[in-house]
Amino acid sequence: MARKEAGLRFTGAVKTAHRRFPLASLSSRELGARGDHLSMVHLDATGRPDMLALVWVDRERRYFVSTAGSCQPGTPCERLRGREMEDGTGAHRVALTVRQPEVSQLYYGCCSQIDLHNRCRQDDLRLERKLGTHDWSMRVNISLFGICIVDACLRHRGERGLAASILQANFYEKLASEMIDNTFDVTGTRAKAVAEGADQVASGPEYEVGTHLTPTAKRRHASSGH
Repeated sequence: MARKEAGLRFTGAVKTAHRRFPLASLSSRELGARGDHLSMVHLDATGRPDMLALVWVDRERRYFVSTAGSCQPGTPCERLRGREMEDGTGAHRVALTVRQPEVSQLYYGCCSQIDLHNRCRQDDLRLERKLGTHDWSMRVNISLFGICIVDACLRHRGERGLAASILQANFYEKLASEMIDNTFDVTGTRAKAVAEGADQVASGPEYEVGTHLTPTAKRRHASSGH
């Protein structure tokens, strides 16, 4: 109630964590073509709807729970899909217009970046396969560390352009070199002024030349023994 009075609302996709969500009821209902949806509402003590459960069909069924928005028609979305042309010219990518309710428009308008982040972490960089653990505190720390790595990877792709490919080994090597050789913890310093007329070299991100990392043969211990 305090969150509602503060003006906070929630809209999220329901996937594997569906306890107390009417998944069985919504999944058993028949829906037709793309763009169809079905909803159920929860009523508060005054009889007013305060929570919405919804299923919407795109390529597959997608489930949402929300305390904001409605089932009113939202802005249709477009999908590029391959289709066999009737004129016999083969398969071409065509734009499909899919109707969607306001709830899914709200979610995919901003929260789709979360799905992009998750795919990059799980599939592109495969971090969850490299850094596996069953300790909860370690999972939290690794998740935060993974977010930082994914952000660095997305920035790396942005600097190089959308068409550029990236190899995991090269990315990890360059990320490690930037983390080792940096001035992030230097405070209270000011760059020296460049003398007038001196040659200036343009600086920028270096992705294909420079640092080569070698494994550390011996680990240096601190005075505390750690």
